[in-house]
Amino acid sequence: MKNWIKIAILGMGVSLVVILGGCTSASSVNYTDPTAVDTLSTNFSSTDLQTITSGMVNSLSTSPLIANAYKQNGGALIIYVDSIQNNTDQHIDTSMISNAITSQILNTGLFQLVDMNAMSAAKKQLDFQAYSGMVDQAKAIQLGTMTGAQYMMYGNVGNITQQNTSQQSVFYQITLSLLDLKSGFIVWQNTQQIRKIATKKAIGW
Repeated sequence: MKNWIKIAILGMGVSLVVILGGCTSASSVNYTDPTAVDTLSTNFSSTDLQTITSGMVNSLSTSPLIANAYKQNGGALIIYVDSIQNNTDQHIDTSMISNAITSQILNTGLFQLVDMNAMSAAKKQLDFQAYSGMVDQAKAIQLGTMTGAQYMMYGNVGNITQQNTSQQSVFYQITLSLLDLKSGFIVWQNTQQIRKIATKKAIGW
């Protein structure tokens, strides 16, 4: 009798190992085109990021007011990009939006960027050059030679979510503005909108 009990327990252990092994098997991972349309969910996606970036950069680079400001300035406009506020009910890394847009507007040749996030590290290096006594002052970068920003870019992204028994609709809107720091006027503003609809599955969305 005891032998049968041992065999039964051993069999259950083997079955459990097989089941757990099947549950922990590695899933398949493949590389794909980063510009391919992402329709996995109604959440803010890479496709939304790319669509918004393209629209914003196109609007900014073709704006008559920006072209006139560039001409009057005699060269590239100096911009400080403030953070983009996330007013949605989702976690959206808005720095990705800022980075994508600034990377592309730099390539237009119309703008130069001031990165305030890097100023602390830059000041530390400048102080080292000026006061440490370890740097040849004839070659050191002098304090007070940086060029300040002429314009500030800022914005926000929000969403509206609605659903019924069969569908879920999510509407996204992002607005960016360019403020002239001297006059206080907004010289450019653009809004991009995206709507995504998901049809309910048999269980869940």
